[in-house]
Amino acid sequence: DLAVAPEHRKHGVALALLKEVEAWAGERGSRMMFLEMVAKNHPAIRLAARFGLEFCGYNDHYYANRDVALFFGRALK
Repeated sequence: DLAVAPEHRKHGVALALLKEVEAWAGERGSRMMFLEMVAKNHPAIRLAARFGLEFCGYNDHYYANRDVALFFGRALK
């Protein structure tokens, strides 16, 4: 799991983390990258779109509190 502390949000930290994760995964031969978030997390949804991830599904029984999970992903180069 990755998270950005509230005081560091809106400074490009999450985007930098995603770029590092993408590089790390690519070095290890991963072919896909997925991001999962609570459907209510609008900033994370915008981040996924900005990073070029596409909506690829949801699960309405993913979290113990019954919140809906959204999944975004893309193939790695």
